Amino acid sequence: GSAELGTTSLVETSVRLIAALQDASGAYPASPTFSAYAGYCWLRDGAFIADAMSAAGEFESAERFFAWCAHVIDSQTDVIGHVARERAAGRIPAQATMPPTRFTLAGEVGTDHWWDFQTDGYGTWLWALSEHERRGGHVSDQWLSAVR
Repeated sequence: GSAELGTTSLVETSVRLIAALQDASGAYPASPTFSAYAGYCWLRDGAFIADAMSAAGEFESAERFFAWCAHVIDSQTDVIGHVARERAAGRIPAQATMPPTRFTLAGEVGTDHWWDFQTDGYGTWLWALSEHERRGGHVSDQWLSAVR
């Protein structure tokens, strides 16, 4: 009925909007209009967007985001290694030593002096990537270092 047509239209419009706003780097911007978020992408939020795009059959868009994530995660190898060593030693890492949750669209760590701590972004990215693969999407060997 008409509810189905409305839902289909909403999904199609959402997919077009997300695709149009996706940065050339592959990142999904946090907000195109809210100045505090301009130029940033959050791993968790972007992972949910990539999952939606993958579920909608927009594999290329999702894969561009996954590649962007792999790049930014690989750039945090030392930080992630420190956290892993602290946990292996039975210690809880200080919040200031945790990997960032948001990055600039260019994949750099932001320099704004405001809260940048969420523990779920990296795991959410892994979940979205595995769901994408389950749907038949491509997972590049180049991303495996970020997965490890």
